[in-house]
Amino acid sequence: ETLVLVVLVAALVRLPTIAFPTRAKRERSVDLIVAVSFAAVVFVGLASMVKQPLDTRLSDFYGATSYLEAFGGNVVNVIIVDYRGLDTLGEITVVGFATLAAWVLLRRRKPATGV
Repeated sequence: ETLVLVVLVAALVRLPTIAFPTRAKRERSVDLIVAVSFAAVVFVGLASMVKQPLDTRLSDFYGATSYLEAFGGNVVNVIIVDYRGLDTLGEITVVGFATLAAWVLLRRRKPATGV
């Protein structure tokens, strides 16, 4: 999260401070309707998921086996390192490549000419 925040701030610093409206009032009204409709669909979906009973089989498994099989007292650390080790390595690799790409893009010396 810290890396994403740094990249976003670095990108936002390069944006112009004054933005002129580019969409007509009718287009903005359509955007508002689409946004409110999407928010309502997401709200109904989340509300229906919260009403379902919580299945605790997976968390019970991790809690019961983290110390016995992985010899770890902290269940979260055991899940990240032992049970999901390759997944965590993949996430670290993706974040590393994204950092490298963002650094290259934000490192430009001259501003782009013309759009």
